[in-house]
Amino acid sequence: MAEHVLETRIQLRYDTYSNWMASTVILKPGEMAIAVIPFNTSITSSDTTPANTPPAIGLKVGDGYSYFSELPWV
Repeated sequence: MAEHVLETRIQLRYDTYSNWMASTVILKPGEMAIAVIPFNTSITSSDTTPANTPPAIGLKVGDGYSYFSELPWV
């Protein structure tokens, strides 16, 4: 089996929680987005996430047709 080495950099999408929740971006299937949830930011009840105490980092993975706000947390 041949082995190929690719020199590349993978960059994930990164923004604040409030910017992501207001976004109309649809993440591609498998595309990851990181949300920075600052201290004193309430996480909406529609989000399925365990109780956490911001500041925190949240991660969602795109499905190709849902907005960030509609995707479940990883």
